[in-house]
Amino acid sequence: MEIKLFNRIYYINKEIIAITISFFVIISVTAGYLLLKEYRDTMVLERQEDKSLTNNEGKAGQSTQDNNSSGTESYGEEPEADEKIEDGEKIHVYVTGCVNNPGIVTLKKGQIINDAIIAAGGATNDADIENINLVYRLEGNAMLYIRSKAEIANYGEQADPEHKQEEKQTAQGKIIEPGQGEAGPGVKIIYDSGGAVVYEEKTNTDNKGKVNINTADISQLTTLPGIGEATAKDIIEYREKNGKFKTIEDIMKVPRIKEGRFNNIKDLIVVD
Repeated sequence: MEIKLFNRIYYINKEIIAITISFFVIISVTAGYLLLKEYRDTMVLERQEDKSLTNNEGKAGQSTQDNNSSGTESYGEEPEADEKIEDGEKIHVYVTGCVNNPGIVTLKKGQIINDAIIAAGGATNDADIENINLVYRLEGNAMLYIRSKAEIANYGEQADPEHKQEEKQTAQGKIIEPGQGEAGPGVKIIYDSGGAVVYEEKTNTDNKGKVNINTADISQLTTLPGIGEATAKDIIEYREKNGKFKTIEDIMKVPRIKEGRFNNIKDLIVVD
């Protein structure tokens, strides 16, 4: 085979050309193989590193969870304390008067008047909240009557020291001394046993504290279990139209008061 280069003719053996081409092909293939192998090794190494990192993160997360779990166990006394609070002594409070949902609510002993009002749906706009000690603690089963602003104004409770003195009388005749937590004139509190704040109008109750249904006003009538403001108004309206009740059983002639409700109040009411 002849090749003309720079005006000269060179004769080259075909075998040498074939060997040369084969040599370059082998070199190219080998170089490509080595580059591909290096690339694969790099990819495998990177994958292994990613997997290792993921595993480490997983272990770290598990370790954190274990530590948190351990921490929870180490502070186990706090949940136990909460459980003791939840399982603490329960009291029942009958909330009536100027609240949205009058009725019996369940509280924990030591909770305050504000908790009872909230549990009864909150106070109405008529409630004399400003004259209630909302942080007064309730220590037993009780009845709360939330007075209206009109009642306070009508009875003059804010300006009458003697009236306030009566309101601090307990069921046992003891006086709650100042500083021990008066509930305030805006609320009437009656406990089911001694040691409670009780307000009794002597003209509307007998000497045993029963409610005189011929003279009691709305505030006295709503102290009776199951008697709300609407029913109290019905009693007064019936009394004004038909005269005084002759017997306590006559109260069942008032709309809303049937035998079941009468049985709940018959031991708490009197007539003239």
